[in-house]
Amino acid sequence: MKRTSVKSITLLALVALLAFGASALAHEPTWTAVHDSPPDVEFIDMMMMHHQQGIEMARLAEGKATLPRLKEFARKSAEDQQLDMEKLQGIREQHFANVPKADKMRMNGKAMTMREMQRMSQADMQRLQAASGAEFDHAFLDIYTKHHQMALQMSRNEEARGERQELKDMARETIAKQTRAIGEMREMKRQVSGARNRTDGHAHKH
Repeated sequence: MKRTSVKSITLLALVALLAFGASALAHEPTWTAVHDSPPDVEFIDMMMMHHQQGIEMARLAEGKATLPRLKEFARKSAEDQQLDMEKLQGIREQHFANVPKADKMRMNGKAMTMREMQRMSQADMQRLQAASGAEFDHAFLDIYTKHHQMALQMSRNEEARGERQELKDMARETIAKQTRAIGEMREMKRQVSGARNRTDGHAHKH
């Protein structure tokens, strides 16, 4: 009888331990990785998240921006990033389907994690949601320029460390597109700043 009780207790303890382990795994973030991911996978996974964040900000600008040129820029930017995401997803499924999701990207001896990128994006979205009028235009251009600069860093990193030629080519295309976009945003920022200054000057006169 005593032996049966010990066996029962041991079995119950084992079941409880397995249940705890399953529960812990269920609550673990899906992007957690124990080991460093291949550079190509880091680029794909981090760039897809980066593009998704960019699309969310661009869609917000389509509705809130006051400058017509900025609205059109945001619309085109969202479309371009959606196409890039689909291309990256295709490469991921074709060549890296069994590789765990990357949780960081190593650049210049440092690592940008997905968690850090998510926190930055949340802070940026909160700032944009709180802004309106010309203040929104100015905030969006400021945030989106920095967003594009991060994409440049990620793409240059892929050029230097990546292995698949199609991804290295895509990184080069991204560098060219993002550089042009940054130049266009700087022009719009000067336009928005000039409009704000004129508005402020007019308000002071009255």
